Amino acid sequence: MSNCHAKLDSLVVSVSTKLRERGYKPVTIQRHQRLWENLGKYMEKQEVTTYTPDIGFLFLREFYEITVSEKLTKQERAHARSIKLLNDFLETGTIFPMEPKVSTVSALKLFGYLLADFKQFQQDKFSMTSTTLKNYDRYISRFLLYLEAHISEISMITPVLIIN
Repeated sequence: MSNCHAKLDSLVVSVSTKLRERGYKPVTIQRHQRLWENLGKYMEKQEVTTYTPDIGFLFLREFYEITVSEKLTKQERAHARSIKLLNDFLETGTIFPMEPKVSTVSALKLFGYLLADFKQFQQDKFSMTSTTLKNYDRYISRFLLYLEAHISEISMITPVLIIN
């Protein structure tokens, strides 16, 4: 696949198959396939029989008026992503995974809410002074910073990690 030239039909079948294997949703694959159909029509009109990355970029520029020198809209980014998928697969034989859209919640943020509740409970139940509560903040915040720097999952917290 690294020869950077391919018949578009076989390339589209290969990329679609790889996307399915990677768990892409059918609607996403269909969206890419619609663009690739337009690419096929463009190639026929240009009398080009073999797909290359340059053909993909020319297609984006001429068919959708997309250039890399301007800020792209969401739809333009989706069109460019469809061509990038073909180019990546053509050059490397694989599909690179997209960055996950799931945001991660840091231990600081998660425990920050719990700490605020705990301080309120301590103040209401035991009439703790503001100085004591500030000390809680200081020491627990330091501990949370340490955890965030040394662990990626809660299950990694062990007595040995905390003591050392």
